[in-house]
Amino acid sequence: MDNPFNTKSKYWRISGGEDFGGLIVRANRNLDSPEAPQRLSCGAIVVQKDLRVDRLQYQRLEGLPGEGPLSDGCQSGLRKKR
Repeated sequence: MDNPFNTKSKYWRISGGEDFGGLIVRANRNLDSPEAPQRLSCGAIVVQKDLRVDRLQYQRLEGLPGEGPLSDGCQSGLRKKR
């Protein structure tokens, strides 16, 4: 990703999964796909790459709060923070 701070990009702050160690991340949109070994932590900032129904494909911004896989997909509650 050349410029993650593109003004046309949609950014999300992960606000779920705090009680469970973060959101489960999967290899693709299919809920049967393998889980990533690490969860996406509450507070992580991500750039939306694609959003279909309730699956968010993202790119996590390095150097900002939050931990987890840099890129994959996760369940979205569709509560976008501004």
